Order: sequence, then C-alpha cells, then structure tokens
Amino acid sequence: MKNSLIFRAAAALWLVGCGQDSSDAASDPAAGTDAALDSGAGGQITLGGGVEDPNAPIVAEFSIYAEGGGEGGGRWTPGELEVDFDAWRVASPATAGALGHVANLAPGTCVLGRMKTDAGPRLDLGEVRESGVCGDQTLRFNAERGDYPSAEPRPEASCYTPGETVSLDVAGGSGVAAFAGEIELPDGATVTGPTAPADIRSGLTVTWTSQGNADLTFVGLEGYDGLWGSVSCRVDDTGSFTVPAEILAQAGAEAGGDPGYIWIVRANQVELSAAGLGAGRIVAMAVAGARFSPAP
Repeated sequence: MKNSLIFRAAAALWLVGCGQDSSDAASDPAAGTDAALDSGAGGQITLGGGVEDPNAPIVAEFSIYAEGGGEGGGRWTPGELEVDFDAWRVASPATAGALGHVANLAPGTCVLGRMKTDAGPRLDLGEVRESGVCGDQTLRFNAERGDYPSAEPRPEASCYTPGETVSLDVAGGSGVAAFAGEIELPDGATVTGPTAPADIRSGLTVTWTSQGNADLTFVGLEGYDGLWGSVSCRVDDTGSFTVPAEILAQAGAEAGGDPGYIWIVRANQVELSAAGLGAGRIVAMAVAGARFSPAP
C-alpha cells in the first residue's frame, strides 16, 4: 500500500546511507571512527583520507531485513523481507556493515547519521547458501552488476518466523576461505508513542513494545523526505527512550517544524571468521516504523 511504500523508502534512507557528510558527524567523537570507502580510478580502493590500499581487510556480511508493524495487541507482524549478502574491503571492519558503528556504542548513546556505513567495489566470495528463511536459497555473484543480487524471487513476509534459526554457508573466493554460521531471527517491536504531536524542546520520548529476544536494540529518527537529518541511538530494550533535545537540534528538528519517522530496530548479530577475512557476520534485523510531528 502507499503508506507502506513511503515507510519503506524512508527506512531505506535511514538504514543504508553510505559515508558521512557534515550532517552525519558523530555527536560523540569516539563514535566517528569509521572511514568510508570510495571507488578510485582504475578500480583502486580509496580509503578515507585519500590512502589507496587494495589490501584493506575484507568484510563479508549476510543480512536479513524484515520490516513490519503491529496488528492486534501490539504484536509485531513482518511486512517486507530482504535477504542479502555483500563482501567488500573497508578501513575499519568493526564499524562497517548494516549496524555500522552504532552497534559499538554504549546503550543510551545517540549519534548523528544513519546506521549502515559501507562503500567500495563488491567482491565475489563464491556461492552463498542460506536455509531457514523461505526454504533454501542460493545467492551468486553477478559479475556484470558487480554484486550479489538480493534473493530472487524476493521472499514473502510470511516466511519470517521470529525465533527460527537461519544457517549460512559461504563457498569462499577472492582470497577468503569457506565459512559457515547460524543466527536466531529476532522478534520485532511496535512503536507505541508518541501518539500525538510531540514537544521536542526537552527531547523526544519514544515508546515501543518489548519482546526480549534480541541482542541489540536501536532507535532511529529521520526527517520526512530528508527535510532534516538523521539520528541513531543504541538503547536498552526497556520499551522507552528519550532522544536528547541537543542531538535533535543538531539534526535540524524544530518545534512545530517538519515531521519525521521513528524506527525501532531489534537485531541479532553473529561474528564469523575465516582465513583471509577481516570480519564476517550474520545480521538479522526486525524493523518497525511510525511517523511523528513536532508540536509547536
């Protein structure tokens, strides 16, 4: 439906922003350590700071993304689902990927910018076989496109079962040995507040239903249609968190100003290792969204 498509596009803007511009700097200097990758001339890899290094560490990440909402009693129900795999070279493996540097923050900490931080040419690590979401699937590197296309046909939401275990086998390639792992799919939250125009002059209190089976929980904010910046917070899964007024102001949110989106991300992340791999991981995310308006 139309509203679902709008939320989907906004979620994509917040989750998959690449690199950092002046509005995406960390409010905590210790959080802004990841360096973006850019494709340089001749296929070289250019790290942040202009250093070319084709031997930068390789990150491989398999991600499961389920966006949903609540139906009856605040129960989170999955909507759209994506299954993806990517491998690339990066300056800081610990802070790259779907959860980015936000996963390394202390709970209760917010930074400007989106969660995902990655860039650079993708690498072929051979066949990627997944079982547990919509049956068995195999992802293969597309040399013409230069990446792994999302699983086709795109899995239906009804295939996503919280608590289910997903297994992954990667054949290996580009100097990386074969590796395997598994992860439990987290249940999602439902955004329950604010339910009316919110007075953000003293911060924005976000509330949600808590399910309790995820390792990591995040609150994200994004201005409607990009009219103001983005904020990402790592939080404890208590069902309530107040985003500080100071960082809202830094993002450009104003009392009586343009509306925005709230995102609650509940995620599990499993670290994997293999010869030749700087960092490997499986990430499973259940994402819920809602729109809000700042009160005058």
